[in-house]
Amino acid sequence: MASYTTIRKITSDLHKSLRQTFDDADISFGQVAHWVQFFVNKFQSLKIQTFDSGLYLSIYTNIPILTATTSTNPNLINGRKYISLPSATHDLDNDGGIKYISYTDFDDSCHPSFAGVRFTRTSTTKAKRLYYNPYEKPSPSNPYYYRVRDYVYLLGIENISVRYLELGLYTIFDPFSETSLDVPLYLDEGLLADVYKNVFELGRFVMLIPSEVINEGADSSNPQTSLKQRVIGINSESPVQQQEE
Repeated sequence: MASYTTIRKITSDLHKSLRQTFDDADISFGQVAHWVQFFVNKFQSLKIQTFDSGLYLSIYTNIPILTATTSTNPNLINGRKYISLPSATHDLDNDGGIKYISYTDFDDSCHPSFAGVRFTRTSTTKAKRLYYNPYEKPSPSNPYYYRVRDYVYLLGIENISVRYLELGLYTIFDPFSETSLDVPLYLDEGLLADVYKNVFELGRFVMLIPSEVINEGADSSNPQTSLKQRVIGINSESPVQQQEE
C-alpha cells in the first residue's frame, strides 16, 4: 500500500509548532485538526476540478434503493425511488462530487457494476424535457438521477427490480468521522506544504488577537455599572479575514 501522511502526523506537527512559537498558546489538538480539515478539502476540491485522478475517489457498493412511502417535508416525495448518499461529497459544478452511479444490467453479467448501466445527471428543472424525446426519455437502459441535498432521486427504473447501486464519490476529508487518526490523508504530497503554511498562518492570526477582546464566557461585570446604550449598531458586520491562496 502506498504511504501517505496521516491525520495524526500533520496535526501533531502543526500543534507542536504553534505551541513552540507561542509559549502561552491555548490551541487544542482538535482545533488544529479542524483547521487542517478546511485546507485539505480546499486543495482536494481544486485538484478534482483540474485533474481526473482516482486518488480522491471513493467507491461504495450495495447502496440500497429506497422508495418513500409518504411525503415528508422537506425533500421526501411519496412513491419516488432514491438513495441516500453514504458520505458527504465535494460540492462541484453539475453535482461533480458524484463521479458515477451504476448497476449491473443482468445477474449473470461478467463485467463489474461500473461497466454496466450508468445513470446520467439531470436536475429538477431539466428532467421534464427528457420525457418528450424518445431518445432521451428515462428508461432502465437510460436512467437519470438528480440530487436534492443528501438524497439522489432516480428516474427510469421505477418499474424494474433493482435493489442496489454502486457509487463513485469525491468525498470530503473529515478527521472527526475517522475511526483512527492513523488513516492515510489522501492528498497530493506536493500540497502538504500549502496545508501546513495556511494552518500555521491561521493559528498565528488567532494568537495575535489581543486577549482583552476575547470573550471567555466569564461575566464579572457589576449590573449597576452596565452600559445603558449599544456600543455597536445592530446592523454592523464583523470583519472577516479571507485566506488568499
